[in-house]
Amino acid sequence: MAMIIKNQDNNNLLKIYISSGKFITIPAGGQIDLLGLYSRTEIANSDISYHIDQGNVILNDGVNDLNKLKALRIIYDVPLQEEIRDHYSGKLRVHQTSRQLGTKTYFTGSGDNPDDPSDIGNGNDFIFSHKIGDSTNVAIYLDFNCIENETWLHEGYVIWKNALFDRISLDIVSRVTNTQAGSNTAYNLYGGYLIIPSDGTNGTIDIISDITTSTGGLVYMTDTDTGEQPIAFWNAEWNSSTEKFENITPAPLGDGRYNMFATEICLGRFVNRIPFLNNGFEKLQSSDVDRLGHGMRLKAYTQTYIDEQHPDHDWEIACIIVLHREHIS
Repeated sequence: MAMIIKNQDNNNLLKIYISSGKFITIPAGGQIDLLGLYSRTEIANSDISYHIDQGNVILNDGVNDLNKLKALRIIYDVPLQEEIRDHYSGKLRVHQTSRQLGTKTYFTGSGDNPDDPSDIGNGNDFIFSHKIGDSTNVAIYLDFNCIENETWLHEGYVIWKNALFDRISLDIVSRVTNTQAGSNTAYNLYGGYLIIPSDGTNGTIDIISDITTSTGGLVYMTDTDTGEQPIAFWNAEWNSSTEKFENITPAPLGDGRYNMFATEICLGRFVNRIPFLNNGFEKLQSSDVDRLGHGMRLKAYTQTYIDEQHPDHDWEIACIIVLHREHIS
C-alpha cells in the first residue's frame, strides 16, 4: 500500500513539519509518496494529520483517495512497540478517550432525517410530554444516518419534571423490511423474523419494500467487541452518488455484512425502565462506546406510572445523547 499525500492547493506549495527539523515540501497541486522516505513513527509524529484534518492534503493509498477518518487511522497505525512522542517537547503522547480516531464528539437532542442519508440532526426530537388522558405508553424512534457518517453511541443526559415513578427505556432495534407471502421466491423466513436467502426455488416470502433505498430495511451488522464479524446473510454496496444500494447479493453461509428483519427486533437494550420522581437531572455515564450500524434505530419509550396512589398526571422528560461521529455538520 502507498501513502501518497496530495496538495489540494493548486496555486501554492505546502511545507509540512515531519520530525527533528525535517520538512517535506509538496508542489502546488502535487503529491508525494511518504513510504520509503519516512518511518511510520515519523509520519505519526508529524503535522500530516493536522493538514489532513484541515483539508490541506488528502491521503491516497495508491488506488483511492481516502476520507479523513480512514486517512487518520492509517497515519496513526504505528506498531505498539514504537512510541508516539510530541515533536517539540519529546514527551510521550497520551490521551485517554472512548472517541474513535477521526470522529468528533456530538451532543444532540434529536435524530437525523432518515429519508436524507446525508442529513445530520433534523429528525425526531428526544422529548416526551405526557398530559392527563394521553396514552400511558409512548415510543419515539431516533434514526442516525450511519451509511455515510460513522457513528458511535457513548452516553446521555436526562432531565425530567413532575414525574411520579414514571419510566423510560432505550433500545437499539432493527428497521423492518416489509414482506408478503410468496412461493418459489429468493427469500425465506427464519424464526419468524430473519429474512434469509433461499435456493431460488423454495422461497416462501416476497419482499415488498424497496431495499435499494436507505430506509428499505438493510441493517449493517457491526463487528463484535473482539473484532469478530457477526452472522449476516446479505451483502450490498452503497452508492453515495445515487443514494441507493447496489449489488444486493445473498450470503447463504452467514458471512455477509447486512441482515433484513421482517419484524422489529431488539438488538440491544441500554436503558431499562429507569424510574423518575419529582424533578431532576441525571447523567447516564459510560466509558464505553457502541457502534451504530446502518438500519439500527434508537427506540425510546416511556411508561406513565398509574395506580391507586398515583393517578394520571402531567409530566415531561427531555434527553440528550452523546455520540462520536465522523461528520457533525
